[in-house]
Amino acid sequence: MMLRQTNRLSSTHRHRRGTLYVGVMMSATVVAIIGLGSLSVAHLGVRSAQNTRDAESAAQLARTAVELGVRQINANPFWRYLVLNNLDYSPWGHSLNGGTISYRYVDPDGDFLNNSADGIRVYGTGRCGAATYVESVLLQPTGDGVSCLEAALHCRSHLNLQNYCNIVTPHFLSVDGSITASATQCEIAGRVEATGSVNGNITGTRSAFVSARQMPGNTAFEYYRANGTAIDIGTIPLSSNVRVVSNRLFAPRLNPFGAAGNAEGIYVIDCQGQNLRIEHSRVLGTLVILNPGTICCFQGSVAHAPVSPNFPAILVQGDAQFDTAWDPLSEAGRGTNFNPVDAPFENSTDVDTVDQYAAVIKGLTYVSGKLTIKANLAAECAFDGSVVCGSIELENTGDARFSYRPTHFDFPPPGFATGNKLQVVPGTWERAALP
Repeated sequence: MMLRQTNRLSSTHRHRRGTLYVGVMMSATVVAIIGLGSLSVAHLGVRSAQNTRDAESAAQLARTAVELGVRQINANPFWRYLVLNNLDYSPWGHSLNGGTISYRYVDPDGDFLNNSADGIRVYGTGRCGAATYVESVLLQPTGDGVSCLEAALHCRSHLNLQNYCNIVTPHFLSVDGSITASATQCEIAGRVEATGSVNGNITGTRSAFVSARQMPGNTAFEYYRANGTAIDIGTIPLSSNVRVVSNRLFAPRLNPFGAAGNAEGIYVIDCQGQNLRIEHSRVLGTLVILNPGTICCFQGSVAHAPVSPNFPAILVQGDAQFDTAWDPLSEAGRGTNFNPVDAPFENSTDVDTVDQYAAVIKGLTYVSGKLTIKANLAAECAFDGSVVCGSIELENTGDARFSYRPTHFDFPPPGFATGNKLQVVPGTWERAALP
């Protein structure tokens, strides 16, 4: 009996010892797995931290590449003849601080030599480890004003007056083409110059077959896009398929279609192909109109002047019509105070509605496409400052007066200067993809 019990105890002891062994092994396995998992997590953490450092380094290298590219061209007045469009340049044996840098210059039209008023974009690429970062910035010339700003009116094509049309200028107007003022009772009262012939009823000195004047570059709108306050076209009232701005006041601290103002008074309206009419309003600032439809019209009594005297008053990327009136902009007639405390007129503000403002567009007006002076027997479109356009048409009985301000040529606004000395356009730094 004693022997059988001893054998039973020995068997039980061996079973417990085996169970304990298995438990120890399982625990060791779990510990090992946890250890390996911790090592993997640590390894991933190290890799993630390294990737983050590489990305930060690549971004810093990209900024360095852009700054170096800017310095390189500004150090050489003949850079337009020496650099190639959209080609990478890699200094210092391609490496810097554990990474590599390169930069390239891109002219939107691909030709650095066709217009010294063209701006360019500099792209800088930084690479570090597996990270690549590209940054870019827009540069624009900072030299003399483009020569078209020496004229009260300059257009890039012929000027052919229709019946009963009259142009008056105390300065001179110029065209890249011919001038004809031979229709019934039409006249140009002032001096003219043309790259082609000059014919018709012209009271001032005629200069024919002169050299073409320089137009703005292909980045003329970019400063204003980058630094302007956008107005959503959908916020402007719609009437008969036309967005209508009427009886409104624009000023640096007054945006009639949004809460955000603009210190320089630059407001950008992307029409997205829709029609737009601006009438019976005062603008203290720069209106930039992009992608207008078939109707882009300034009508009635419009009093317009930029915040900075040398800045543009109106920039239109496309065609525009002007049908402005002799009649002054009347606060009483429009039921609007156009010089409240946030929009002084000649340093004067008030709270009444008894003032009047001359219906004139003061400052630079640039229409990249066709500028049309609409027929109006009782009015004369009045511009006080340089007007530059792609082409111009005065409809039958359309009259216009072009006064002149040398401010724009002497102190050219962004996008209207020429030369090989360039500067960074504020607001145009951006992460980019290579073109």
